[in-house]
Amino acid sequence: MKCENGQLIITSDVNKAQEQEAKTAFMDEEIKKRKVRYQNEKEEITAKYVAEQSSGCYGKKA
Repeated sequence: MKCENGQLIITSDVNKAQEQEAKTAFMDEEIKKRKVRYQNEKEEITAKYVAEQSSGCYGKKA
């Protein structure tokens, strides 16, 4: 934003736009990583649960 001849001129802030773009790219990458991690943890927990159920860990025998 600047003032020329008594008029207020609004210009786009290139640095701010680049910063926002970088933040968006970073967040997209982090979300992808967390989705993969979540899926792996979910599979691990499911495998442990199935193993515990089949071994009769909770008094149930398959």
